Amino acid sequence: MIKINRIRVRSYDLDFLDIDWQVSPFAGDVKDYEFYVEKSTRQAGPFYDLVGPLVDKYRVRDNTVRTNLSHYRESYYRIRVKHVPTGDTLVFPQTGMGVSMSAEPDLEALEMARQERLILREKDGRELLIFPRRTMGARCSCYDQTMKRKTRSNCLTCFDTTWVGGFESPLKVWGQIATGPVAANESPVTELSLESAVFRLPNYPEILPGDIIVEAENKRWRVLENVGKSEKGRAVVRQTGQCRRVSEGDIEYRIPINQDAFSVEPTNPANFLNPHNVTMADIEDTALGYYKRFLNV
Repeated sequence: MIKINRIRVRSYDLDFLDIDWQVSPFAGDVKDYEFYVEKSTRQAGPFYDLVGPLVDKYRVRDNTVRTNLSHYRESYYRIRVKHVPTGDTLVFPQTGMGVSMSAEPDLEALEMARQERLILREKDGRELLIFPRRTMGARCSCYDQTMKRKTRSNCLTCFDTTWVGGFESPLKVWGQIATGPVAANESPVTELSLESAVFRLPNYPEILPGDIIVEAENKRWRVLENVGKSEKGRAVVRQTGQCRRVSEGDIEYRIPINQDAFSVEPTNPANFLNPHNVTMADIEDTALGYYKRFLNV
């Protein structure tokens, strides 16, 4: 089977992106293979076909980047290869993640990102759910195509995002949320509490304004505009920013979470062990058991 060893996304123009790839030497006829370029606005997908099938062609130009509704949105690409005689297919990169026009991390950046993930997983962080906000797909019926705005609020089809589904499938990540003071605004009808916080997350998944972060205690946070990214050679190693607590009456609390709440261990169980009086049985029941679950062994 053919293998792709490098995918690049480059451009000096705002109207398009060029995607090219290289094929490793192999025995066979390259015309037996079809290439499909897939695109997404998220590194982990979902992906859709941008162009294909291509035969003996290794560069395409994406002219749809100007349709992006937000300058925060990145375009991610991957290549699907089909062996026509057998029907076998492979996706590259083989991790399933897309490639964007971003700097490739060097060894130091990779180590910095690894250590950040390690610290958040072992000491400082808790297990969180990230709901990426949809920015493409099918428009909801509550969206007026002529006026370019939504026509009603509290829509359970799009959760007020105007895109059907509202949010993509959640991603689990170890991160930290530090809350600040709570401001209360009173009115003749009710009292509104505004709680802000600062989040700290690893380099993946990419966080964008409007995403929802959910803690094990069902505290839900809406990511605000000012998302900061710590970089080394323009490669992201850590993400920080501000978020605001979602009020329990807001539509974001109607987003379903289809998993057993008791299956989540929000804090590393090893952090509950006292090293002065811990027994081997404690280690087996907590720390080792946790690592086995984390490593899927």
